[in-house]
Amino acid sequence: MKDVVSIARTIASLEAHRDILGYSVVEKVLAVLRKELTAGRAAWPVQQKEITILVAGISGFDALLERLPPQEKYRILNTLWVQLDAAIAEHGGHIEKHIGNTMIAFFGGYSNRENEPEWAVRAALAMQAAWRHTLAEWEEQKAGAFNAQSLHLRTGINTGPVLLGQVGTTSDYTALGQAVTIAWMLQTKAGADTILLAYQTYQYVKGVFYTQPVKPLSAPAIGRTLPVYALQGAKPHAIRVIARGVEGIETRMVGRESGFLTLKNAFFQVIGKMQGQVITIVGESGVGKSRLLYEFDKWLAQLPVKMSFFQGRASLQTGQLPFWVIRDLFSFYFGIAASDAIETTRQKLSDGINDVLDFDAGDMPVYIGQLVGFDFSDDPALKPFLHAPQQIYERAVACTVQFFTDMAVQKSPVVIILEDFHWADSASAQFMAHLAQTIADTPLLIICSAQPSLFEKMPDWGRAWPNHTLVELSVLSDDDSEKLVKELLQKISEVPAQLQTVLITASQGNPFFIEELVKYLIEQWVILTGPTQWEVNLERLAALDLPQTLPDLLRARLKQLPLLEREVLQQASVIGRAFWPQAILQIRNQGGAGLDASVLEVVLNGLQKKELILKREASAFSDTSEYVFKHALLQRITYRSIPKVIRAENHARIAAWLIEQNGEQVDVYAALIAAHFAEAGSHLEAAVWYTRAGRQAQGVYAPQIAFAHYRQALANRQALKNPLPDDVDMQTEAYCGAVAAGLQLAQQAAGPQPAAALLDSVADMARTFLTQARQTARPARLAFAWQAVAQVAAFAQLQQQTDVPRPADIFADPADSFRRSAALFEDLPDAAHLATVLQHWAEFELAQNHQQQGQALLNRVQEIRAAGS
Repeated sequence: MKDVVSIARTIASLEAHRDILGYSVVEKVLAVLRKELTAGRAAWPVQQKEITILVAGISGFDALLERLPPQEKYRILNTLWVQLDAAIAEHGGHIEKHIGNTMIAFFGGYSNRENEPEWAVRAALAMQAAWRHTLAEWEEQKAGAFNAQSLHLRTGINTGPVLLGQVGTTSDYTALGQAVTIAWMLQTKAGADTILLAYQTYQYVKGVFYTQPVKPLSAPAIGRTLPVYALQGAKPHAIRVIARGVEGIETRMVGRESGFLTLKNAFFQVIGKMQGQVITIVGESGVGKSRLLYEFDKWLAQLPVKMSFFQGRASLQTGQLPFWVIRDLFSFYFGIAASDAIETTRQKLSDGINDVLDFDAGDMPVYIGQLVGFDFSDDPALKPFLHAPQQIYERAVACTVQFFTDMAVQKSPVVIILEDFHWADSASAQFMAHLAQTIADTPLLIICSAQPSLFEKMPDWGRAWPNHTLVELSVLSDDDSEKLVKELLQKISEVPAQLQTVLITASQGNPFFIEELVKYLIEQWVILTGPTQWEVNLERLAALDLPQTLPDLLRARLKQLPLLEREVLQQASVIGRAFWPQAILQIRNQGGAGLDASVLEVVLNGLQKKELILKREASAFSDTSEYVFKHALLQRITYRSIPKVIRAENHARIAAWLIEQNGEQVDVYAALIAAHFAEAGSHLEAAVWYTRAGRQAQGVYAPQIAFAHYRQALANRQALKNPLPDDVDMQTEAYCGAVAAGLQLAQQAAGPQPAAALLDSVADMARTFLTQARQTARPARLAFAWQAVAQVAAFAQLQQQTDVPRPADIFADPADSFRRSAALFEDLPDAAHLATVLQHWAEFELAQNHQQQGQALLNRVQEIRAAGS
């Protein structure tokens, strides 16, 4: 049997290059290929199959033809279709026929790829891009005596069952059925340069593309009115919305009607009364938080309401990356990849924010970008404040809040979805709490899903907020569990009572557990699936030793996997909840178990079919796709199944890969890189990267995260069996950074006891730092150590924290410590640090009303900085 898909693609490619290869040469080759294509199609029997049909038409062409000579008419039409046909071929479609200014293409006719509707939609977007490019070239070159802007491309796409086969004496391969008629009607009703999707196609691609409901299509010939959606573009960082259920069966949501009603009422409050609302969905793992969000997202997509949608997700791995969740919101919305160069990132963010707000946002993009970790420190707007990160932070927070509120008020209501918020970094959590309390009169809806541990980290989250509603999800009742079982097993004519009892009893009302049990029973041949009807083998069920807990069940499913699938999933788990194929190849290739990229793609597709992983449409890195484990618990269990020695080796390889991939933005991932090095036992590298992570967190004024990173840097440095003399500078920076961040936290602490505890910890660090500096006898290190001691002593004296131990030798006299540090810096070629010490000393003296001493020190600071400039 001929590979008709490959032949069809080759034909389309050759036709797209007629001008380059020459007409006669192309025609000779095409004649041979068309014979092979006919022969290949003949081998395919007449069959009924679900395919996606794309119909595209050029409007404004008939009026154009009347004014042009025949040769010019042909040239224009052929040039356009060559470009548009190439887009179809590149996305794996088959062009069924051209009828004048209209073309029909099939996706899935005789290929067995997944996601054919998605490929069709991407082809339509590529056609629009090629269309705009060609018309723009004509306008620029003034090619042809006509107005190119009078031409428009209209596209309709539908998915449905058709009859495929050859018809007529020419054995043309075609599709017959109502699905084709609907696609044709959509094309005729589409507006200028518009792509319309039928509901069936929309159901497949709604998680991957932005769509907007439009006026339903009246179709008397079909006997009903059809829902229609206008395609607006591809979503960045989107997760494909798969059918919720088992084996691709769409199931209804069960037992969450009250929570769903709360979400809908909150949205109506936002758009009806222009009042901001915050919803927190709380529940243990697997109780259905994601399912509730899925149903709400599906409901929103069907509303005839324009809205702006932001989505972010936290994870265990990103919990120590400052402002990660906020960064994810902007990356999702503006299509920013971690591997983008700084200038590219700056341009995307600036252009995007200005386009959204419809006015010159000024320095707003710069401040927002700096807040979320894009290093815009070279921007003129920031340079005067680089020595005062708190000022940048306060301005950046104000700009970010203003962006969301201006967008909601001036453009359209804003919906922000935050998943797994219990893992959010402290900086993101604090920002979202601040935003939530500023949107009372703003059409903005914030929805967070989290486990109950959120309230351990943030006890005051939502408390006393007038616009906050808590939706608590518990396990399903026995009645609701029974309904869910029947939904999942709807292809079994009558679910045996024995099977139903097993599923309800074992799962204890956890919907995720029920779904996983059904999949496990399918894998164990207890449930025998088929295209229309399923059967149950009760003898195998009785003989089966069912796992009694959800973790045990996931371990059992993991053991059932073929060896290569299990290995790939294990290697992915080392990377984290989100992972990338190129990173897996790095692990395998460096470990001696090489794997071809095409084979890996097949393996990942298999894991997707088993609903163990999901594929994100946009990746954090531009040269590789991105996947996520369907459930965080699965990732953790898979990780724990790996021997510790192998884990360590893989962590080191992933750290190296992340450094290589992140380019100019590598410091944003510094904490993640450091954690991988620490798990690998590479303590020196971990210390270096934790220090960089602390520096980055301080730069965005996230003292809690910075303090934790610097402490990790010191702990890893201490774990070194044979410390190197070259790492002294790193250790010095870590001590200084930890002291500075710790004092910031002590100042922010709620109450004297937490402040005293923090100050006690910081004082211990300063004491240890000074002891080690005296031992190494390096003047620069000793200067920094005395500076740290002086800062702690000054803070303690000014705050009157008498509980902090202050031995007479170092903490009794802050001015003496400042003097010692300054004297050491005077003998070093380091005027900048001398000025910093004198500045802090001056602030201490002025705070004690020692005006003369303080002013004299400030004058000295000005002299030093003037000389340096």
